[in-house]
Amino acid sequence: DDAGRQRLDGRVLERHRDRQRDTGHVLDVGHGDCIALDFADGSHLLLDGGGFVGDDGLIGRLAVVPFLRQAGWTRVDRLVLSHAHPDHENGLLAVARALPILQVLGSRVTHMGPSGSGQVTKLANQLIVAQTIDAVAQALRLAELAGVSPALVREALLGGFAESRILQLHGDRMVRRDFAPGGRAELQLKDVRLMCELAESVGLDSPTLRNSLAQWERFVHAEGHGNLDHSGLFLLYDRG
Repeated sequence: DDAGRQRLDGRVLERHRDRQRDTGHVLDVGHGDCIALDFADGSHLLLDGGGFVGDDGLIGRLAVVPFLRQAGWTRVDRLVLSHAHPDHENGLLAVARALPILQVLGSRVTHMGPSGSGQVTKLANQLIVAQTIDAVAQALRLAELAGVSPALVREALLGGFAESRILQLHGDRMVRRDFAPGGRAELQLKDVRLMCELAESVGLDSPTLRNSLAQWERFVHAEGHGNLDHSGLFLLYDRG
């Protein structure tokens, strides 16, 4: 695969081309990424659109839409939102206003209520994710230090009350110590900070949330692992 880097309004654009000549463009826009895929059959897929909380599609209008037009897009065949959050959806909204959308893809759509409800839901999800990653990391490392195979512990727990997607997927990463970035730890920290801000604003006093913030701050900044997958939080316990 050939890979090149260009600049888009001061932000990095990565381009990857595979052997079938499908092309992927990764735009680092706002607090989120936008992935634009050009397929060999001439169709286009847009995954997320970047943005900031409260930007009202500004990033999309100034960066994403001009790039897509420059790349020759006159339509979007498939539009995909990975999860409801302004960092991912605001740019998509701008694209949807500017270009024809042939198909919107998503496994489930739930109307959460007035403006801001989706953001709260996203942060509730990330609270569970951030603390479950920490719990799985502790459990597997505890087993290992006690002389029990963490791989077998994970296998035994799958199907029980402790089963989760995090135990299934990230538990496997922890067992193999494979922390190549998927969901980057620095983005997890960003969400944990937003959780803490929301908790403070609504009067929720949560010692576990404060501890979670301290753990992710340490992992990203003190340990310098912001570019690793967030399952890499396991490394905080992987000493000796």
